[in-house]
Amino acid sequence: MSPTPPRVTVDTDLCEGFGVCYSLAPELFADGPGGRALVRQDGTDVDEEYLDTVVAQCPRSALSTTRA
Repeated sequence: MSPTPPRVTVDTDLCEGFGVCYSLAPELFADGPGGRALVRQDGTDVDEEYLDTVVAQCPRSALSTTRA
C-alpha cells in the first residue's frame, strides 16, 4: 500500500492574498477569489520537505498540511 500524499488546506479567514505560496509553488497553489490562495492539488508527487518549506513561508500561517 502506498503512503497517502499530504493534504494541503488554506484557512481563508487568515489568508490575505500575499501570493507567497503561488509564487513558490504554482503547481500546488493558484490565485483564487479575492486574491486568496486556492489549492490546485494535494501534495501528490511533491517532495514533502519542499511542501513544508512552502507552507512555512506563508506570512499569515494560513496554510497547513495533514498527513494520514
